[in-house]
Amino acid sequence: MKLRVVDNHEGEGKFPLFAKGTAVGDLVPCKNTPHWLSCVINGHNTYIPDTFVVNGALARDYDPTELMLEAGQVVALVEVVFEWLYVEDEEGKRGWLPAEKVVSLTWFEIVEGWVKRNARPLEVAKWDFIFGNGSKEAILSELLKFQNADGGFGNGLEPDLILPHSNSITSAEAIFTASKYGLDCTGDWFARLLDCFENSVQNIPRFWEAVPKEVEDYPRPPWWNYGSDDKFSPNPCAVIAAALILHGTKTQKQLGLTVAHKCFEFLLSDEFCGDHDSYCLILLVEKLHAAGSDLITDDILSAMKQKIKANVCYDESKWHKYHPQPLNFAHSPISMWHDCVEEGIENNLKYWMVTTNDDGVWKPHFSWGVDSEAARQATKNWMGAIAVGRMTILRDYGVI
Repeated sequence: MKLRVVDNHEGEGKFPLFAKGTAVGDLVPCKNTPHWLSCVINGHNTYIPDTFVVNGALARDYDPTELMLEAGQVVALVEVVFEWLYVEDEEGKRGWLPAEKVVSLTWFEIVEGWVKRNARPLEVAKWDFIFGNGSKEAILSELLKFQNADGGFGNGLEPDLILPHSNSITSAEAIFTASKYGLDCTGDWFARLLDCFENSVQNIPRFWEAVPKEVEDYPRPPWWNYGSDDKFSPNPCAVIAAALILHGTKTQKQLGLTVAHKCFEFLLSDEFCGDHDSYCLILLVEKLHAAGSDLITDDILSAMKQKIKANVCYDESKWHKYHPQPLNFAHSPISMWHDCVEEGIENNLKYWMVTTNDDGVWKPHFSWGVDSEAARQATKNWMGAIAVGRMTILRDYGVI
């Protein structure tokens, strides 16, 4: 991958190549650069990634030399090691460079090509709308391919739920999509979706089962095994409530208000509120706030911010696992919740920029735990969705 240097870099002089097995001493963690250590190698004071040292010796050959580069120069990426890149300049010289000092010449095109070749038509339509000349109508046309005759959504719209049956989780995902891309919610398709919710509401704490028992007839990850829903959760009830209140019939609005009140009781309580609970509550709060609803009080806004702060993870070393990152809550600088997570935004943007795979995109930080055709396809579908979502956020923050 070719990179353009955007800021001059001086480096700290030329070092020799130290062979694997060379002793490394005086190891001290760098305060401002996670996973890097100051050290002494053969009498040379320098720095080293913590993964390059095992039992006080080099685990591989290592040259600490940083390249002296000027803005505008082009280098080739050789290796990414946390926040630093090992690169080669046009004269064949190799050395280290901070990731923040380069931008990709072709990364956008690489990601776009991957999306066009590998993502579902729905994600391609989203990409074309955000970055090309696509339309909302094209997104809706692809979205409706996942809708069932009963008005609900299934059929793998949520990549991990491939069962064809309508279910509340997947149907809520359709609402998320409509909200994010400003789709027309006055049409027959949305009325039928709300009818489905009204007709399928159950006398259980969460109003709708997350998934039906039929989920067990199809390949799935372990977190979508069928189980009794004996406890209230805003996921996905809060999303459904927003749709019913804003677009439903009189009886549907009343149902939505009943669910919303339950969601806000939960929000104001000390109940554990996970990241997906928070994402669903955020949509409800944002939509009702935009509509001028008197349900959104200062207490509600304050409680929502507290839940976000309680959920967000600022520890970059955990982001490769299932931990909610700052950008999961603040998709743009004008987000209502940007101030809640502002301290982690810059690091999160940088992290995304340097943690793509060889194809220039991101793998999900979760897996089914099995190697099967269904699991591989679900991962591929998630990669397309993540690519479109993250590239959109990077654009909105002015990174690309």
